Amino acid sequence: MEEPKITMLSKLSTLSNNYTLKLKIISIWRKMMHASKNQIFRVDMICMDEEGHTIQASCLHRILPKFDQFFKLDQCIVISRPSLAPYNTSINHTKNNQKLTFNMYTQIQRTDDWKGPKYCFSFVKFRDVVENVVPINSPVDFIGYVEVCFNLEDTNKKDGTKGKRLNLKLKDIDDQQVTATLWDDFAIEMHGYFNNPNREKHVVVLVHFGVVNMYKDQPGLSTSFDISRMWINAELEEMSSFKNSFIEKFASTPSWSDNVGSYLISSVEDSFMNNPSFVLTAFLGTIEKKKKVILVGTILAICSEKNWYYNACSYCKSGVEESFITVDKDDGSDEVEDRMTVLCTNTKCKGVDIVSLPRFKIPIRVQDSSGTVTLTLFDYEAYKIFKKTAKELLEVQDKVNLNYNFLF
Repeated sequence: MEEPKITMLSKLSTLSNNYTLKLKIISIWRKMMHASKNQIFRVDMICMDEEGHTIQASCLHRILPKFDQFFKLDQCIVISRPSLAPYNTSINHTKNNQKLTFNMYTQIQRTDDWKGPKYCFSFVKFRDVVENVVPINSPVDFIGYVEVCFNLEDTNKKDGTKGKRLNLKLKDIDDQQVTATLWDDFAIEMHGYFNNPNREKHVVVLVHFGVVNMYKDQPGLSTSFDISRMWINAELEEMSSFKNSFIEKFASTPSWSDNVGSYLISSVEDSFMNNPSFVLTAFLGTIEKKKKVILVGTILAICSEKNWYYNACSYCKSGVEESFITVDKDDGSDEVEDRMTVLCTNTKCKGVDIVSLPRFKIPIRVQDSSGTVTLTLFDYEAYKIFKKTAKELLEVQDKVNLNYNFLF
C-alpha cells in the first residue's frame, strides 16, 4: 500500500481537509466540564511536525472515545482528514492562528517513523525579560540555574478552588537573575525535588511553553498552568550543556566556593545555619578580597535613627533621586503642572521608564562572641524574615498613621 503524502504545517490551508499530517504530541492537557469536574469536555494538545513547526489541536468530548487511545505525551501520530478552526487566545504558544480539530471522518494511527527534532526550544534571555524587551504575557521557553527555591505557598484560584505556588530565583549563563513562579503540580514537583536528601547539589530547570509575567511589580517568568512542561536536571542535551557551561564559568569567580549550590529556604534558619562558611565579626577587617561570608549572632537593636527603607530604581535597584519639574499640560492649554521625575543614581544603569520602588535597607546591630558590628539588612534578606515587601509595610504604616490622626 502506498504511503500517504505528508503535508507540513506551514502548507496547511482551510480550502481543503484532504491532507495527511505526521505530528508529535509535545504537550497535552484536559479541560473538564463546568457542571461536572469528573467529566472531560475537551482534550487540547500542542503538536509539532518534522520541520519543528507547531500547532494546537483540540478534540471535543463527543469525538474523544474514537481517538483518546492515541493522545499520549510524546506520541508520534499520522492524522488524515482533520479540519481547521480559528484559534484566538491571549497567549498563543504556537504562533499559529489556526488549530486542528477532529471529526468522525478523521483517521489517526501511531507511527515510530519520526525524523524530526525531539523538542524545539527557543529560550528567552533573562535580561530581555527584566528590561521589558519581551512584553508581559508573551509565550516563552526558559532555562536557568536555580539559586534559591522558596517555600511552597497556598493560593486561591478564580474559580474558588485551592492551588499551589512556588517561587524560584533563577540565573542564566550571562549572570542575569530573574524570578520564576511555578504553579500547582509544577510547584509540588519542584518542592518535592528540593526536599529529596539525595538530590543533586546544582539544580537546573527547563520550562517549555512558559510565559512572561509580573510578580511584585517586576517582570518575571512563570509556568502556563497545564500547557507547560518542566524538566529538572533531566538528561536533555540542552540541560547538560547549560549546566556544564554555567558551573565552569562561575566556578572560577572569587565568590564561588565548594559550598555554593542550589538551596531551599523552608525557614529563616535554613538559609544560613546549615552553611559551614562562618566568619566572626572580629575577623571582618582581615578580609582583603570581596566574597560572601556568614555571621551567626544576635540582633541587639535596629538603628531607629536611620531610615529602614530607600527608594530604589525598578531596573538596577540602586537609589534614585526624585524631584518635581514644571511642564506644560498635555491638553494643549497654556497651563502648567508639576510632575515627578525619577533619576537613577547609578550612571551605568540601562533602565528605561524607571519608577521608584521602596526596598528594605534596615541598619541593625549584631553581636557574636567576638564583638558587635553594624550590618544592613537589604531587601532580599529582610523579605525572608518579614514575608512582606517594603512597599506592603509602608502601606500598613500609612494606614496606622491615618487612623492615629483620625483619633486625635
